[in-house]
Amino acid sequence: MGMKIDIQNVRCGYKGKVVVDGFSAVLSSGGVLCLLGPNGVGKTTLFKCLLGFLPLMAGGVFVDGRDMKQFKAAEYAKVVGYVPQAHAPPFSFRVFDVVLMGRTAHLEIFAQPGPEDERIVWECLEKLEIKHLAAQVYTEISGGERQMVLIARALAQGPAFLLMDEPTSNLDFGNQARVLHTICTLAGTGLGILMTTHQPDQVFQCDADVSLLMPGYEHLSGSADDILTEETLRRAYGIDVAVLKARRREQVLRLCQPILPETRGGGRKSQVI
Repeated sequence: MGMKIDIQNVRCGYKGKVVVDGFSAVLSSGGVLCLLGPNGVGKTTLFKCLLGFLPLMAGGVFVDGRDMKQFKAAEYAKVVGYVPQAHAPPFSFRVFDVVLMGRTAHLEIFAQPGPEDERIVWECLEKLEIKHLAAQVYTEISGGERQMVLIARALAQGPAFLLMDEPTSNLDFGNQARVLHTICTLAGTGLGILMTTHQPDQVFQCDADVSLLMPGYEHLSGSADDILTEETLRRAYGIDVAVLKARRREQVLRLCQPILPETRGGGRKSQVI
């Protein structure tokens, strides 16, 4: 039977200043939920609350009916894995060792990883098709490879849910597509995935539900087709956006295209074909 994270009427912020208010959404096993919206509406703040890095001001987050405040940190890490944006750590660890760090939540204090932990690391590397990187130095591989290693590290925790902070940030076009494909594949295995993104197209590409955060504490949650309309995107971002359909063989693609205004001096107008 599947699990779910139920976010109920959450209010959060910093030092008494409310950033997000009245936010509700549900993430179920096997589902993908994208947090979308312009800068400054509280995506990062909300993300920190869901990870337990920042206390809630009101409302609650429930994992399979259990208040997240009842979880100890190590226990919560066994249920919810965190994938940050790709980064360069201060020390040059091997890829295998970076992924092995994901087993920390399963170890007693001062305990060393054992054969079972190493088996799980190899399994995660193989699942993400990066087993060949195991002996390489994390700081010397590409940005796309680093992101896959961080996903493998989170998978090594054995969680039911992954929370991913802009997983395609700073990646080139091809690596963005590879990471999105991995997200869809993992959801197909039953993982629930919540990710922040600045790109509305990714919601359609992942066949995800979406929570669109807007200025003034407003948010809309639901299916991509219902929420990502030209009107709601204009309200959220303050620009005109065309939501288009394109057909490639038997596949129908949904695209979001900003409409640029005419430039001064009679320059070219944006065209939507």
